[in-house]
Amino acid sequence: MEKNIVDWQSELNTLSVKYFKIASWVALILNPLWALSDYFVTPKYWFSFCIIRFSISIFVLALLLIHNKKQTRIELFMFLSYTALVIQNGYFYSVMELEMFQQQTFAMLAIFIGGSMLMLWRMRYSIALVIVCLISIGGMFYVNSPLTFDEIIINGGLLNLTVALFLIFLIQTRYRLHKKEIISRLSLKTSNDQLVRQKNIIEIKNEEITDSITYARRIQEAILPSKESINACINDCFVYYQPKDIVAGDFYWIEETPKGLLIAVADCTGHGVPGAMVSVVCNNALNRAVREYNLYEPAAILDKATELVINTFEQSATDIMDGMDIAICRINKDGKSIEFAGANNPLWIFDKDEIESQKINGCKQPIGRFLTQKPFIGKTIPVNPGNILYLFTDGFADQFGGKRGKKYKYKPFNNLLSKIKEQKMSDQLNSIRSEFETWKDDFDQIDDVCVVGIRL
Repeated sequence: MEKNIVDWQSELNTLSVKYFKIASWVALILNPLWALSDYFVTPKYWFSFCIIRFSISIFVLALLLIHNKKQTRIELFMFLSYTALVIQNGYFYSVMELEMFQQQTFAMLAIFIGGSMLMLWRMRYSIALVIVCLISIGGMFYVNSPLTFDEIIINGGLLNLTVALFLIFLIQTRYRLHKKEIISRLSLKTSNDQLVRQKNIIEIKNEEITDSITYARRIQEAILPSKESINACINDCFVYYQPKDIVAGDFYWIEETPKGLLIAVADCTGHGVPGAMVSVVCNNALNRAVREYNLYEPAAILDKATELVINTFEQSATDIMDGMDIAICRINKDGKSIEFAGANNPLWIFDKDEIESQKINGCKQPIGRFLTQKPFIGKTIPVNPGNILYLFTDGFADQFGGKRGKKYKYKPFNNLLSKIKEQKMSDQLNSIRSEFETWKDDFDQIDDVCVVGIRL
C-alpha cells in the first residue's frame, strides 16, 4: 500500500512537470510576442510593458532551467511562474484607462483559464496563489489605477475574481481525477503483476507435479508386463491400455504358474494418481498371493488378495474402503479348459462359429473391504482352440460420446467384439482403438480403459 502511495505521487509529479514545461514554453513564446500587440494597443506604455514582459520571461526561463537541473518537487516552481505572470498582467490591468480596461479583462481571463488547464496541485496552492495575486494586484490598483472601485468591479474586476475562485475548484477536481485515475491504474497493474506472479508460481508447481507424475508413470509401466514378456507367454493376443490421465488405476497382470498362465485385468478405485497408488497395492497383493503363498487357483488368489489389501489399508488411521474390481483366469496347460474368478468384472468368450459370446460373470463384490464379504467362487470353463477370451474394465462401456453424448454401454461393446473377432489380434487392437476414439470424439475421457484379448 505504501509503495502505491509513493508511486502515484511520483507519477502525478511527473505529469505536473510535463504540464509545467508546456506552460513555461508557451509563456516564453507568447509573452514576447504580445509585446508587439502592446505597441499598437497601448503605445503609451509599450516600453515599460516590454521591459516587464521580457523580465518575467527571463524569470520563467530561469525557473525552468533550475528545475531541470535540481529535479525537485514542482509545486514551488509552478507557483512562482504563475504568480509572476498574473502579477505582470495585473500591473498592466491596473494602469489601463477605462476604454482599454475591458480588453485587458479578457487577457486576464485567458491567463486564468489557460493556466488552470496546465496546473496539477493541491487546493492549498491554488488558494495561496489567489490570495497572493489579490493582495499584489489590489495594491497595484490602489496605487496606479485611474478608475474608481465601482468602475473596476463593473468592467471586469468582479468577473475575474469570480473566475479565479471557480478555477480553484476546477484545478482541485482535475487534481483528484488524475490522482484517482493513476491510483486505479497502479492498483490494476499491481493486481495484474500479482496475478502474473501467481500464474508463474502455479505453472512452476504444475510443471513439478507433472514431472513427478510422469516419473510415477515410468514406475507404473515397470510394474506392468512388457510386450516382450506377454509375447513370450501368449502367441496371439492384444492389450488396449488407455489411461485417462498420465497414470492409471487400471492395470493388467500376467504370471506363469506350474498349472498354467494366469491373466488378469483390474480396475482399482479411482483414476489418476489415487488410482495408481491403489493399483500398486493391489498388484503387489496378486504377486504375493502367487509367489509368496503359492496360490494358483483364481478364486484362492482373489481371497488372499482381498486379505492382503484390507491388511495394508487397515494400517491407516482413516477408514479406507478402496480396492479393485478384477477378472482373472488361468489358461490350463492342457489347453482344454480355463479357470476363472471375478470381483464384479466378467470374462467374455467368443467362439469363431458362434455370434453371441459366452459371458462368465464374477462375484458381486470387490477386492477390499466389503460389508458382506464372502469367499470368491471359481469356475471351470471348457474351451476349444480358436476361442477368444476378452477381459476388460468398465472404462470403454462407460465412455460418453456419439451424437447424443451417451454412454457406449456393454451390448454395443459386445457387438463390436463379435464383429471383429475374426480379425488378427493386431487388427482387433486397431479396430478397438479407432472405435473408442471415434465414439469419444470431443468428449473428455471419463475413466481408464483396459481391454485384453487372447486367442487360444
